[in-house]
Amino acid sequence: MLYNKKNMAKRKATIIEYILYGGLTKEEYHSLIPDIQEENRKNLSRYAIVGGVVFVILIAANILVGGFTSVNQLSYIWALAIMIGLYFAINYLAPVRRGLILPMEYVFAFTLYAFAITISLLHADRPGVTVIVMLLVIPMLFTGSPVYHGISTLLAAGCFSYLSFCLKTPDAVESDLWNTFTFVIVALMVNVFLNETKLKSLLRARRVAYLSETDLLTGVKNRNSYEERLSLEQNIKGKSLTCIYADVNGLHNLNNTQGHEAGDRMLKVVARELKECFGADNTYRIGGDEFVAFRPGADTEKTERDLDKMREIFAANKYHVSFGVAAAGGELEEIDRLVRLAEDKMYESKREYYSEKERDRRNP
Repeated sequence: MLYNKKNMAKRKATIIEYILYGGLTKEEYHSLIPDIQEENRKNLSRYAIVGGVVFVILIAANILVGGFTSVNQLSYIWALAIMIGLYFAINYLAPVRRGLILPMEYVFAFTLYAFAITISLLHADRPGVTVIVMLLVIPMLFTGSPVYHGISTLLAAGCFSYLSFCLKTPDAVESDLWNTFTFVIVALMVNVFLNETKLKSLLRARRVAYLSETDLLTGVKNRNSYEERLSLEQNIKGKSLTCIYADVNGLHNLNNTQGHEAGDRMLKVVARELKECFGADNTYRIGGDEFVAFRPGADTEKTERDLDKMREIFAANKYHVSFGVAAAGGELEEIDRLVRLAEDKMYESKREYYSEKERDRRNP
């Protein structure tokens, strides 16, 4: 009995995950939200262009066939106006205000639903084929929780069924109600399974991207990411940027005397402190014991104060890291040169460290 209850609870949880998160866990889904938003933003931009072109063609065809007084003309014009407005909002507002993307998806969907319902009601004796097509297609256009566009599909279907019942002939109403009921069920089922496929594809892509750009031992960005940043940000003339070059002293000796696990712990501590100070997107492990970090701005005094705090943390763990700091304030043109300046200063610090250590060894 207890076993059956556990199975029922597990099946219930699985159904809820499919409905809310497209078959992913809650944590996996929420980790993908930025990717989902960006994919939907790009798709919505394309759909707005396609929709705009279609409505322009319909307007032109209507003028040729029926003139400006055609009964469909107004529907085409307001739908075109919304597509144009959506295109500009998607490309100029949504990139900086991500919270607008989902409302824009709803605007796009309800514009097409409203257009299809309007066209259907203009022909009261015919089944609303255009509405049925929209009910099937629109839920497939976007990626995300099946609930979001499932709700809009049900609302559109309910609205169409009510208006059809009130305004259309009995034969057309019967056809509309049966078609709406049947194809809404199909649309909702396809929406759930199609979203599962798309979301899992996004999740795999994110994992592949993470593996390709992340140092798996320390969790900071790896050499590939570092090289890519240098190529994308090569010209820094006029920019204010600080580079921090770090070299972990004694890693080889620690690996030989205490084992590689001890060396790995030291690298993890150094990476953690650098990442907390300079950010995950600005911290790179570029070699076995070498790290590079970037900080916007050219305030080397603040950077040195932050590094002094790090040195205290490292000293408490009996670790030592040599740092080099260089800042570009407008004259320096290449980021490679900035990194080399920071590296040179790091080597100066490293030489001082080993010179002092040698003096301490000779004068116990």
